[in-house]
Amino acid sequence: MIELTEEQQIIRDSVTRYLDENYSFDRRQQQIGSADGFDPDQWQTFAELGWLGMSFPEECGGAGGSWVDAAIIAEQLGRTLVRSPYLSSVIGAGTVLLSVAEPQKTKYLTGIAEGQTLMACAFDEKALASKLASGDPTHAAKISDGFALTGVKSLVPYAKLADHFIVSALLDDQLRLFLVPAQMEEVEVTPYKMYDGSRAGDLALLGVALDRDSLLPGDAAPVIRAVADNESALLCAEAAGIMWSVQEQTLEYLKTREQFGQKLGEFQALQHRLVDMYVQCELAQSLAWDAVDAVAHETDPSSRSRRVSAAKSYIGEVGRTVGKESVQLHGGIGMTDEVPIGHYLKRLTTIDHLHGSSAEHRKRFRALDDFAPQSLE
Repeated sequence: MIELTEEQQIIRDSVTRYLDENYSFDRRQQQIGSADGFDPDQWQTFAELGWLGMSFPEECGGAGGSWVDAAIIAEQLGRTLVRSPYLSSVIGAGTVLLSVAEPQKTKYLTGIAEGQTLMACAFDEKALASKLASGDPTHAAKISDGFALTGVKSLVPYAKLADHFIVSALLDDQLRLFLVPAQMEEVEVTPYKMYDGSRAGDLALLGVALDRDSLLPGDAAPVIRAVADNESALLCAEAAGIMWSVQEQTLEYLKTREQFGQKLGEFQALQHRLVDMYVQCELAQSLAWDAVDAVAHETDPSSRSRRVSAAKSYIGEVGRTVGKESVQLHGGIGMTDEVPIGHYLKRLTTIDHLHGSSAEHRKRFRALDDFAPQSLE
């Protein structure tokens, strides 16, 4: 497990203090209920506090930190159930941009760090009959002065708000990445609300004409794999923060709620269930930070992916278990929208399905075993 430096402990404490003072559950519900599920003023404050550029190089407007610093922020965002494009724009798009050359690297990373640019990776695909008749992969065709992209992407985080998309497409049978401006006429977004209240959308690319500079260098496959691992590790950190918040709220509720003339927390059977929750939170946090350590320091992609899958497979499943236990221990009130606990369960359920479910990550873990063929991307 990672041991935080004094500076990182200060980062964690400052993030915790700010969110406790400025991000109440009522404010969160107002944001989720808004048209875009997003508060641009809050996002700009995150930028001014240095959160968005924490893991970016100083020459790109960042603080020169690592993914460990980003995970500290993600964990605290989880504790207060903040919904924002942090994962998609800062971690996902940031991972891609850190691998590209100048001037694109500095231009876009600086924009993200300053809160002026929102970007989203569009890698997942799904056929939409209303736009395209076939389910063929998104492909890029060479034209006189660049490329034309055609295809459909699904589950693009905060697609309606993005300024640019990083889109995967086949070019001459090789998977490549393209920078696509969101405001182009041939780019159509169908937004929707996710189970946990966050936003996503389907992205239709109807022959989008791009110049040659839009093509990012190199093979897309290892970059997409790195994005999936980095986002999964940060999701694990977020889930660990959520689980601890759920455990603490449930403990406090059982200390104050009375039934049959005594506090619920005095019933031994309920104490045992709380202890089980505590143990699961400790294990989840240890695995989450091992995954973060892997994406921050592991040089072998297969070893990195294996450690991430070990964490994601456990946390995805146990997170839902802790969330369900908390709802049950709260009783009927735990199912109401007015009480935060049910919203934490929704987020934990969503996390389990992002970038692969627990079952899918167990399968990848076995495939990436030291004694198994290194075949999965």
